[in-house]
Amino acid sequence: MIDNVWLPAAIRFGIPVSEFWYLNPKYMKMYQDDYINRKKEEIQLLDISAYYNGIYVQNAIASYFDKKMKYPKKPFSLKDEKKKEIEMSDEEYYNAMRGLIGGMNKKIKE
Repeated sequence: MIDNVWLPAAIRFGIPVSEFWYLNPKYMKMYQDDYINRKKEEIQLLDISAYYNGIYVQNAIASYFDKKMKYPKKPFSLKDEKKKEIEMSDEEYYNAMRGLIGGMNKKIKE
């Protein structure tokens, strides 16, 4: 059980093999908790990165089909933080998306 379960887990948590044999379960649990927290942070960073990639792609496509839309000149992270996010109601968002899709349909028909 030690060679099949605990030692591979310890290696995954970042515990050196030489140190593993001298640990008690309390310290192993601490390494495990730290490993889980690091993985959660990695997942959160990947999620945020995917979200921003989606925004950039959406802006690129929108700026191609609608000349009123402009692709951002600098990354969102460098934009003025004093500007607040524009809040839209569901109806305003629907109308904006409907107009964007209508513009894309006109562009495709041309």
